[in-house]
Amino acid sequence: MTLKAIVWDWEGTLVDEGEQLFQARKYVAESAQRIGYKTSFPYSNKQEMLEQMLPPKEEYEKFGFHFKTDVNTIKDLFAAGINNTPAKTYTFSKDLLEFTKQLGFINVLVSNKQKKYLEKEVQNQGLTQYFEVILGSGDFTKLKPDFEGIQKALDALRLMAEEIIIIGDSVGEIRMAKTHNAKIISVTWGLGKTNELKEEKASFYATNPQELKNVLTLIKKMDSLPQREAKPMKMNKDYTI
Repeated sequence: MTLKAIVWDWEGTLVDEGEQLFQARKYVAESAQRIGYKTSFPYSNKQEMLEQMLPPKEEYEKFGFHFKTDVNTIKDLFAAGINNTPAKTYTFSKDLLEFTKQLGFINVLVSNKQKKYLEKEVQNQGLTQYFEVILGSGDFTKLKPDFEGIQKALDALRLMAEEIIIIGDSVGEIRMAKTHNAKIISVTWGLGKTNELKEEKASFYATNPQELKNVLTLIKKMDSLPQREAKPMKMNKDYTI
């Protein structure tokens, strides 16, 4: 079946969520220290944080908080930190969206971020014109990895799951795609840990933007072949496992 649309994830896939999270958590630890908490920030850069990052409770206790009693302070400081560090797309995001549009794909954006904030971020980054559909929390009630948001996009475009490619950076998205018979390209430049992503056996993998372009180009070429000529696609180790 011909693949017609790409459903993009936002945070981590098109937006450098890791840098935003790094700066926000650094803000939490340093601000708490200024008001009397015995906290510290143990990471020197984003990559170090991503490699060592723990679940929120363990992470903030690593900073020196008592999570159970300090959770409200953490939430308030984190919200301030996020506001101080607006989300920014990667330098290659616009190029990727332009490339997929030229290949003939419909671009769709489905994010767990609240719709009003999502639309504002997309607009501020100058990317609104690249998406046929933009859906965020509020358009659907069950967040990803539930399929509800993507199903709403499919309904709007009158497409089936077999006609889309999901591009995301999380384990949950791989499982969601496989459950609903959709192809997924798992990118390893987001928050997902590469070894965990590989274990889930996505349809394809891309470790950088050029690899993603190569995968999409090959998929498009295979789609253009008459059905009787199409053969199973053989990908090298950079693209799939």
